[in-house]
Amino acid sequence: MTDQNNDCNSRVGPAATVMTLNPSRPLSCRPSKTIHEAAQSMLIANEHYMLVVDSKEELLGIFTAKDLAFRAVSNNLEIQRVDKIMTSNPMCAKVNTKASNALDLMVAKHFRHLPIVNDENQIVGVLDITKCYKEAIKKLEKLYKDSKNLYDAMGTVSKNFKNNKFIITYFETLKKLLSGPVLEELLNEDSTSPIYVSGNSTIYDAAMHMKYKNTTALLVRDNHEEISGIITSKDIVSRVLSKGLDPNECLVKQVMTKDPSMASKSMPI
Repeated sequence: MTDQNNDCNSRVGPAATVMTLNPSRPLSCRPSKTIHEAAQSMLIANEHYMLVVDSKEELLGIFTAKDLAFRAVSNNLEIQRVDKIMTSNPMCAKVNTKASNALDLMVAKHFRHLPIVNDENQIVGVLDITKCYKEAIKKLEKLYKDSKNLYDAMGTVSKNFKNNKFIITYFETLKKLLSGPVLEELLNEDSTSPIYVSGNSTIYDAAMHMKYKNTTALLVRDNHEEISGIITSKDIVSRVLSKGLDPNECLVKQVMTKDPSMASKSMPI
């Protein structure tokens, strides 16, 4: 996580402010907005959060798709208003806050979203750390493409010098470095072990399982114990709450993403 953060920091430079990270326009609502309405707004805007503001547009709180799935569904939707599930008085960044400081704060506090306010405490944007990482990934992809070309060239060179053990060893070492880290190096058995749910489980049960395991995604198994899909807290918001479905009656297999893409542990990041 720290290395990714450093990539973002290097992109904007040590003196850059949080505004250079291209924060998105804030998505906000009033405290009286219902859970159903909030889910619909998040779906339309394709966002994972909403800010709660008063009549003067001053920030009161923030809630995320995770909050809707955990707090609203786990209470059988007895909570109807967003002000009952929001996090009140969230931390914010000023427009002149250094980009590196904002990113460090988000990593340290495990924030995905950070509201940005001006000197009059008016909300001017929201920083989504995943969007920053996507920009960093684009650069990594370009570097990987360039390094792959060099990697292939080194393979040709190695063949031409197949009788020189020193040169072969030298180029093999460089090729290993250029191939970059693989997914296995990021995995931690304690924190990345897959968590499963049956496709016949209700959305309520899935949400409770997510909450208990402190995760936002579950792999779905079929009757043969094979992976048949995946369901996330965002799916619960966009495919259940926004449509007014009953979490106690809706089944996981009805709203899950079927046949999700998978990767081997040896795949380069």
